Amino acid sequence: LLPPLPLYRRIMKGHKFLPLEMKSLGDQYVRDEFKRHAGIDNPLQVVGFLTQWKVYLDNIETQTGSADGFRGKQLDMEQFGKLSDEQLYQLHELMTVTREL
Repeated sequence: LLPPLPLYRRIMKGHKFLPLEMKSLGDQYVRDEFKRHAGIDNPLQVVGFLTQWKVYLDNIETQTGSADGFRGKQLDMEQFGKLSDEQLYQLHELMTVTREL
């Protein structure tokens, strides 16, 4: 598990290899999420937050390093079923914004 600041920096560095529109959207989203979660005191929430962003970082690093370029990854139904109402709303907002690009 990476500490928050090094994880944040590596994610932003990984975004350098994304297409410009995806980089811009990804940078803003990561910035907002890390700010939003900066004051969390619950250790379980902190570990969950950092763990999921590390999974994201691993995916970005793997996919941007491939010959095919960045492809993205399908959200599996098990993960989808575990999302809270707020997370579903954020996912819907993200989908709406990305379709406008």
